[in-house]
Amino acid sequence: MKDEELKKLVEEVIGNNDPFWNVPVYEIVKKIIDLPNETETSITKLLNNSQFTSKQLFDIYTCVNRVCRRIDIVLDFSKENAKVDGLLYNLPFVIKK
Repeated sequence: MKDEELKKLVEEVIGNNDPFWNVPVYEIVKKIIDLPNETETSITKLLNNSQFTSKQLFDIYTCVNRVCRRIDIVLDFSKENAKVDGLLYNLPFVIKK
């Protein structure tokens, strides 16, 4: 997927609700696309531990997940299904393309 196509898709998914998320969501999805299939990572790792609040991280996670679903990438959290105390953006997932 070309960068411009991905940027447009991110804008479509986020909409006009909060364009502030376009850049971090685009950067994370781009990293996910570039990583090999079956790589394990998390949203916070992909953000390089940026200083976002919990609410902001959850919003970013939600948008990243929506964009990935639109391009047929699954963020598989099955290793962490038993964990109920973790925050989704901190939990590791496996990229399935």
